[in-house]
Amino acid sequence: MTIDNNTNNNGPVKQWEELRRLARQYETDIDTKLVSLSKLMSLRNDRKYYPSSSSTKVAGVRFHQNKQQLQQQQQDDDEEPLISSKETFDHLTFEIDSLINTLQNVNSQMDQCIQQLPNNNSILYTLQRHQDILNDYRKEFYKLRTNIGEQLNRDLLFLKQNQTKNDYNNDDYHGQLNRKTDFLHKEHDHIRNSEIMIDDQINIAIRTRDTLRNQRSTMKAIQTQLTTLANKFPMINNVIHRIGIKKRKDSIILAIVIAICIFLLLLWIF
Repeated sequence: MTIDNNTNNNGPVKQWEELRRLARQYETDIDTKLVSLSKLMSLRNDRKYYPSSSSTKVAGVRFHQNKQQLQQQQQDDDEEPLISSKETFDHLTFEIDSLINTLQNVNSQMDQCIQQLPNNNSILYTLQRHQDILNDYRKEFYKLRTNIGEQLNRDLLFLKQNQTKNDYNNDDYHGQLNRKTDFLHKEHDHIRNSEIMIDDQINIAIRTRDTLRNQRSTMKAIQTQLTTLANKFPMINNVIHRIGIKKRKDSIILAIVIAICIFLLLLWIF
């Protein structure tokens, strides 16, 4: 009997180990890319406070050029790393988002696989630990993506504004530019507030889902324990069955007595 149980559980156990290996691999990949994304933010801050050496060389070698040429060269030097950072940011966020979705699917498969395994607190704890790690990665990713995206958009906005100021010196144009800039800032604030609300709703939904999963796991464990108790004590089922039969017999006898009494009463009346 024990050999049959081991044979039946061999498949789910192998599947569980394979899913755990995949989960750890995806967690490592996500952690590495989150570190790269965080370094991208640090590089942006360092570049902002410490100008690049290429700009200093341009100012020294081309000192004889006029002011407009130097400003144009400075803008080009600022634009190239900014565009490169934006492309790197888009690439990293796309990869991390894909990895998080894949890890979510692996955790869901682990949740389904655990239902085929015997009740084990260590397995339940392992699954909960993987879900907590996924939630932490998701929160950190949303935070970094929002902060870095905000910073890049702000830098792009300021860069375009500076380029336009160097191309146009008309007062009317500056007034229109300021109005457009104010409008863009307001739109950016609205989008930012919407993203914050969406993130809050996503976090609430994630917490609700985790709570429901924990409740389902708890109910499954209770049901398994009750089934185990019922299998260990078959005499309890027999006693309950006999009590039910006796109750049904008492009900039948009582119904027969009432029917006879009603019949005799009708005979006496008529």
